[in-house]
This record gives sequence, C-alpha cells and structure tokens, in this order.
Amino acid sequence: MVAGREGGLLSDEGVRGLGAVIAGRAPGRADDAELTFFKSVGNAVQDIAVAQVALAEAERLGLGVEVAL
Repeated sequence: MVAGREGGLLSDEGVRGLGAVIAGRAPGRADDAELTFFKSVGNAVQDIAVAQVALAEAERLGLGVEVAL
C-alpha cells in the first residue's frame, strides 16, 4: 500500500478498514469497475475468517473453480 500511495495510485480517502465496511460504517465498492485490495497484517485467524466468508459467497453465486491440491 505504501508503494501505491507513493506512486499516486492510492489515496488515503480511498482506504477503508475491512471491519468498518463489514459493519456498514464505511462504504464498499460503488460499482464493479472499482477494485478491492485487502492487506492482511499477519493474523491467521482473520485470514481464515475472511476466506470462509469469501468461499461461502462464491459458492452461493456459483463462482470459482475447485482445485485439487
């Protein structure tokens, strides 16, 4: 995110905390052309929680491809 700010690609007013968006205190994307960038700071429990929500939504919408590892 630092490089994006320094390069003029990201401004502070466009940055919102994930918790604030989920709680409805900050807006998410206004349309499909906007990008979402999630920067995790290393808390594995939060990473798993976000992944579970993303997976459930993708399954609900019939999106994604299952990959065998």
